[in-house]
Amino acid sequence: HIRGYPLKRSQLAEQEGKRIVAEYHAAQLRYEAALEDRKKSVQECYQRDKSRYARWEQEYESAARRQKNCSSSCFLNCERCQPLWDELGRVSAKQPDEPSEYDCSNRYSEPKPPVPPVLY
Repeated sequence: HIRGYPLKRSQLAEQEGKRIVAEYHAAQLRYEAALEDRKKSVQECYQRDKSRYARWEQEYESAARRQKNCSSSCFLNCERCQPLWDELGRVSAKQPDEPSEYDCSNRYSEPKPPVPPVLY
């Protein structure tokens, strides 16, 4: 209001336009923050998958080495080696997929960007 007079339509439209643009900028900042959060989540997921795969590889190599050492010192179907064969089978069955950043990026949906305002 200017000295008790109501605002003109153009002034109201200008205020509304400024409000809409400010809301859009706030939404754009939230979108960019969500993109950064997603990127961080994908990187953490990939690191977890890599460490899980590395632990499995170590476990498998250890079981295979012990089984090989045992079986080289006895005949096939040796009762002493059978538990090591069973362990090797259990470890093999637990094999995780080799890690991929692509798989991790599919686990976290990408945020949708805000729709830019249309001002007339």
